Order: sequence, then structure tokens, then C-alpha cells
Amino acid sequence: MVPILLTVACGGGDQDPHERVGRYEKGQLESDLLRSVGPPTHIRQVDVKDRGDTCSSSDLRELSYEVPSRGLEKRARDLLGIGPSQTYVVCVGGAGRITSISIVEVN
Repeated sequence: MVPILLTVACGGGDQDPHERVGRYEKGQLESDLLRSVGPPTHIRQVDVKDRGDTCSSSDLRELSYEVPSRGLEKRARDLLGIGPSQTYVVCVGGAGRITSISIVEVN
């Protein structure tokens, strides 16, 4: 019984789909990311006054992918009011191309 509980609690070895964001690089298409990973947790339009944030003012959108995004760990964190353990922030510029990807670790 204990091994089954540990397997369930640890996610059973399935990779969180939002972790796949880390495989993408600058220059790749936003549409490929969305098709492979799915919708982001949050989408924010970037405007000129956002200078100094993660994305530059020349970017159009900021996509945030929170990890964990599903499963028992996600439900436990939500229940306890704890945020994600990490967030991938993807900046998208003209022509729908990724301009940068940042990882925000939460301790």
C-alpha cells in the first residue's frame, strides 16, 4: 500500500506538461509551444510601460506556465494556499516567435 501511495503522491513518473516549456528556445514559434504544451496558466499583454519586467517592451505577450499544473501536488498546494514551485515565463514578440524563456523558482 505504501509504494502505491508514494507513486501517486510523486506523480507516478509522468512529466508535468508545463515542464516541456523548458525544451523550447528563442526563435521558436508560439503556436508550436501551445500545440505541444497546451494553454498557459496566464497570458498577459505587454505594453511600453512594462519595461524592467521579465519581457521587454518590444514583446507582445507574456505566457506563464506554472509547475505543477495538475495532479495531487497541484491539488495539495491549492488546498494549502501554496503557489507553484516554479513558473516558466515565455515572452513572445512579432511574428509569434519566442524571444526569451525565464524560470522563476519559488522556495
